[in-house]
Amino acid sequence: MVIVRAAQKVTSSTAQQQRFRWSAQIKLVVWLAGRAGRRRYGRGMATPAAAPDPRVPPADPQAIRACLTPTLAAEFDHEWDIVLDRVKQSQDLTDLHQLLAKWRHTAVLELRGPGATYQVLAKAEQIQRTGHNPDATPVDLQALIQQRLGHH
Repeated sequence: MVIVRAAQKVTSSTAQQQRFRWSAQIKLVVWLAGRAGRRRYGRGMATPAAAPDPRVPPADPQAIRACLTPTLAAEFDHEWDIVLDRVKQSQDLTDLHQLLAKWRHTAVLELRGPGATYQVLAKAEQIQRTGHNPDATPVDLQALIQQRLGHH
């Protein structure tokens, strides 16, 4: 991602680089959690339109920052400064929109429970370190496919 590369050029701190790497992991986990929570509807059926979630902050830096813990707000401020400098030089707002989108995901996670972001990061680190997810349940995919096709 452009934001991560720009941030890594600006800072050489290993801890800060780890935070940016974790941000990508958070996006993946949030995306996967959203996909897992979707209902499956029959073929050809329309999905009912969902009402907007009132807990999702708008793509506004103050609204996003208000949802973050002080530690995360400091990280947001740091990334905000890096991206603003980059936008000033490039005169392209793409990086700014990407930053706001990324932090909106983090804000939603924090609204679900303060500290949730760091719990997700710790879980992702554990999975990467050990190579397996202790909370995952094995699924017999062939049996699941047969069941969904009606071939019990």
